[in-house]
Amino acid sequence: MKGLQDQNLPTRSNALYLTGLLFEQSPELQHHAPKVCELVLPLLKRETDPQALDNACGCVGRLIKSTHNLLDLPRVRSPNILCPYGRLTTSAGIGRL
Repeated sequence: MKGLQDQNLPTRSNALYLTGLLFEQSPELQHHAPKVCELVLPLLKRETDPQALDNACGCVGRLIKSTHNLLDLPRVRSPNILCPYGRLTTSAGIGRL
């Protein structure tokens, strides 16, 4: 989980991607989902690199998909958390909600 907060961008981006995959593929890790979600959700607000932001979104999506019964979904689905600036950033560009 250290990699999720690493200052090195490639390390952080890869950690986000792999964390999502691990939770998707490893049911034995599911009890860690709430703590991991608490680490990843703030990155959705402050991450500026498009690849790392994409990986953070994918990680949250995989966490929701695989451990929805363990997460506080109203908090996770809050527009202020998932899309704090009223925009979505994708590889195709920026769009309004």
